[in-house]
Amino acid sequence: MKTISQICLLSLFVLLPRAGAAAEVSDLCTGNPCTISGSFTVEPGDDLDFGETDLIFASSAKLQIGASTTPGLRRTIFRARSITMRSGSEIDGNGPQARIDLQASGGNILLENGSTIDVRDNYAGSIYLNATTTPGSAVTAAGELRSSATGADAQGGLISIDASGPITLSGQLVLNASGLDSAGGDLSAYAGGDIFVSGEVTTQGGAYGGGPIFFNSTAGNINFSGDIEASGGGPDGEGGSIDFSALSGSVDISGTMNGKGGAGADENCGDGSLLTIESGGDIDISSELRFQGGSQCFGGEIDMTTSGNVTMHPGSSFYLRAGGNYGSGGGISIAATGNSTIRDADLTSPGGGGFVEIFSGGTTEILGELDAEGTGRDGLGGMVLLSGCAVNVAAGSEINTRAGFLWPEIGTNEIRARGAITVDGTMLASDLNRLIYDTVEPIITGSVSADSNKETLIISISDPSLDDEMIVLPECASACGDGTTDDGEVCDDGNIRNCDGCSSDCSRIDDLCGDDILECNETCDDGNLDNDDGCEDTCQPTGVDGVRISGTKARNGCLVQWDLVTADPALDRNGNPDNEQSCIDGDLNCDQDGLINNLCTWDVSACLGVNNAEKPLCDAERIVFAKLRKPRVGFGRDPVDLSNADTVAAALIGLGGTVKSGTTTLQNGPNLPENGICTNSFEFLVPVGARALSARPLSVGARDAGGRSVVGNKINLACLRNDAVCGNGDFEIGERCDDGNRDSCDGCSNTCNVEVCGNGTLECGEQCDDGDLNGTESSRCNLTCEIAPTDLRIPGGGSSKTDCAAEWVVETGPGGVPTARNGVPKGIAVCAQGDASCDFDLAAPGCQFRLWGCFGGADERLSCPAQAVTQIDLKRPSARSRKASDQAARARLLDGFNDSSLFNTSEESCTKAMLVDVPRGSKLVIAAKVSLAGSKRRDGDRLKLQCLR
Repeated sequence: MKTISQICLLSLFVLLPRAGAAAEVSDLCTGNPCTISGSFTVEPGDDLDFGETDLIFASSAKLQIGASTTPGLRRTIFRARSITMRSGSEIDGNGPQARIDLQASGGNILLENGSTIDVRDNYAGSIYLNATTTPGSAVTAAGELRSSATGADAQGGLISIDASGPITLSGQLVLNASGLDSAGGDLSAYAGGDIFVSGEVTTQGGAYGGGPIFFNSTAGNINFSGDIEASGGGPDGEGGSIDFSALSGSVDISGTMNGKGGAGADENCGDGSLLTIESGGDIDISSELRFQGGSQCFGGEIDMTTSGNVTMHPGSSFYLRAGGNYGSGGGISIAATGNSTIRDADLTSPGGGGFVEIFSGGTTEILGELDAEGTGRDGLGGMVLLSGCAVNVAAGSEINTRAGFLWPEIGTNEIRARGAITVDGTMLASDLNRLIYDTVEPIITGSVSADSNKETLIISISDPSLDDEMIVLPECASACGDGTTDDGEVCDDGNIRNCDGCSSDCSRIDDLCGDDILECNETCDDGNLDNDDGCEDTCQPTGVDGVRISGTKARNGCLVQWDLVTADPALDRNGNPDNEQSCIDGDLNCDQDGLINNLCTWDVSACLGVNNAEKPLCDAERIVFAKLRKPRVGFGRDPVDLSNADTVAAALIGLGGTVKSGTTTLQNGPNLPENGICTNSFEFLVPVGARALSARPLSVGARDAGGRSVVGNKINLACLRNDAVCGNGDFEIGERCDDGNRDSCDGCSNTCNVEVCGNGTLECGEQCDDGDLNGTESSRCNLTCEIAPTDLRIPGGGSSKTDCAAEWVVETGPGGVPTARNGVPKGIAVCAQGDASCDFDLAAPGCQFRLWGCFGGADERLSCPAQAVTQIDLKRPSARSRKASDQAARARLLDGFNDSSLFNTSEESCTKAMLVDVPRGSKLVIAAKVSLAGSKRRDGDRLKLQCLR
């Protein structure tokens, strides 16, 4: 019905005779440029040709299309070499069926922010902007184009924009139609160059749905960072269609879209919008697209075709769900010559899950939740079909086509790949999971299951059972994971998994010890395969063998024995490890911390009831209890003894049996289940001292089920002073290096330890060092020993479309960054002196803030796209400031900004953590301007740091 209404309306758009005399160009303006100022009424049907003159509508220009005495289209044409509408200028259609044409014959069309062309009415009129006569001519519309409609049968109008060069739309384009039986208007933009859309586009309609939107670039790219509202109204309006076509370029979507179907009762509803994207390059999605269906209808659909890659970036999602027991989730169809990277998509419905079909000439990768579940009790499962040269369902991701109602062949997941299929995540189906491969059998380490309890089918493409099926696999000249090392690949081990000898992109061998890259299961990699240099040829630290020290008694000495890590144990007169053992402080052969720090860290395990050849008369049975004698838990005042006692007791308790210490039972438990049980190793600490004074005793007794008992197997562990001289150039015991000096931060510290990020020691300008935890989720310390910023981004002000180009992160406690009503943090951070959550130098007067500058990233809160930064100018604190605190802050900020990795990147990049001091009771204002790649626009940002008294 919507289509018929539009056809009827367009049939009225014919030129009819008009009353009144035609306006003369000279009545409006003279000269070149010809500037129209003041108020005029232009008769409908006027063709105002300004020739080779540049036409300017001044801010005071108010043009109104006159009324017509006969029905029909009221068309007025403005022709000029170039046309500019200044802020404040207006062209008013003033009634039904107005059409306003701006035609530039030799230049550009520019509508400044604040200018307006208005053809709204019950049956809205049309706006045409045309700059196609001269190659490269541009249309820039920063003003408001309004072709909206009101009334019961309202019909939104038409906005058509054509340019031989680029088109930039940063203003409002309003084609709404309100009223029960209304339909949104049509928007189309055809460009010979790039299309940039950062403004607001609304084609929302009523029962006849939202209007169509079409962007076409014949030789450029399309960058959409604006907002589209194309929803249909109740009861049964459909979401308007949205088309992007850039057959010679790429399509970048970072703005929001909403195309919801009407939500009438029962089947009286509308489907969500259809989004179609065609691209000759890459398609990048980094925002949320919402095309929800009505109560019993269908969620929207997204159809993408490209000669490049399809990438859903972090934070992007597709919302294609629908409500009602008879509706269905929407659909996703992707055909990509390159790779497809898919994140979160919701295609659920109580009535039935939606469908996903992805065909990639490269790798298809699922990195999020692909949910096509039929959520209702009688809902049917959806369908997911993934094809590619390689297909990877990553760890933590999930594909779900389950349902409340099981039906054969409904609710299926299928993967087809010419090369590797890797499932590290989860696949849930209602009926069946099927994996079809060509050369490499799939690898499944995740969870794959079906409610029907059918086994997962893993089928070769050559299987005769597939003869009657049409199975199409991409032709992959170079498919990583197919087991063949093709041109451009360094290796190919038959899968796309890391840390198994070949990286997931086949670019390098990734388990190669000695390549100076710490990765996979390596604990160290010093760039060589030498042994005994701290890092072995297995890329594990140089190890030390242990010894077992048995008890002295022949018949019960096996009840308690000690495993001790030491490379050169002292021996008794029988050649067995002695009960007295010593270690030089810092000797890696026995001191586990490896530091010359007046403390030896012994690695010890207690072994209970281990029969061995050293005690042939000792035939132990299961241990009934173990008793810690020295050191005793809670006994004495020596803090080292008290700590050691707790450590040993915890290790014994870990075995699960009965454990005592002195007269106290620490744990009641059953007899140990078997003989020969050893505790986990534990650290036993011994301070440096003379041998007689430094030795610390360790003794545990035990009884077995056969009645044998031993009072205790006592050993004494000592720590000897290290006489090595750091800085003499000799490599001595306990030293990791010795470069002949006592200087620090030259690679070898003043205590002769290697200075390197990851050694667990905070040194040489490092912001942090958590050792092996660096770069893991449990640590905020990255692999370069810099503190990673928190998640809260603070925009600094300016246009919301560029405000994310530079954002701030400040480490504060709760309430330290106030939030505006729209949920976006304000550009201010507050700290009280001495508050450890935000003051990082408690000893100094004032507050030391820790902050980061983050550049180039997208921000969904602002509908702001990722955009590369080319330059950062620090405006405040000023270089002219006479305050010492301002100059100190400026120096630290400039040091943070002096990092080449911050520039010319399409992903967010943050500075290292910067420490800025603000005097007590004072504030510091930071102001910066950043330049954006490919644009003359700049983002100005301000941040106020306030230190309370």
